[in-house]
Amino acid sequence: VLSEMGVSDVVIPEGIKTITKGAFFGRPLISLELPSTIESIGEHAFAHCDYLTKLDLPDSLTQLQESAFSMCSILEYVTLSQNLRVIGKHAFDSCSIQQIEIPPSVEDIGGWAFFGCEKMDNVVLHNGLKIIGPSAFSRCKQLQSINLPEGLTSIGEQAFSSCYKLRKVILPDSLELIGHKSFWGCDLAVFRIPAKLS
Repeated sequence: VLSEMGVSDVVIPEGIKTITKGAFFGRPLISLELPSTIESIGEHAFAHCDYLTKLDLPDSLTQLQESAFSMCSILEYVTLSQNLRVIGKHAFDSCSIQQIEIPPSVEDIGGWAFFGCEKMDNVVLHNGLKIIGPSAFSRCKQLQSINLPEGLTSIGEQAFSSCYKLRKVILPDSLELIGHKSFWGCDLAVFRIPAKLS
């Protein structure tokens, strides 16, 4: 109901805990301020918000569901919640994010989460991450290196495919699975495979 008003600068009031599916889908948002009480952002809640450039997710947020901010074509600056547990599939696909730090609280980066973020050149991952989903960083064409933390167990299919500038990958000893075409199309000069990987 509120998103039908055509408002470009949105402040979600304190006390709100959940923004549900498609709440602001395709709206002309220029700025978005979220409350310190927000815990979950639903599927497609802010997808296709073509004028949104900056996003600061409060530390109260624990769930970012599927396609929450997908296709926000000029979304460039994103700060994630330090208590985020879930980054859903397609959460930020086809955005203009240049740099992203995934907080230690995140164990699983969903499939296609950052797919097609063609300007992304820096990704910081922390110990605690266990799974990188299929195509999670596929087509991040400016990405040149990635720090894969110890504790990571699975890299999904095509996770880094078509990252044409990716030159260096050191796989951690904890890794158990590398999916089909995970590094397809990369121009790797340094690639370290753990001795115990089966």
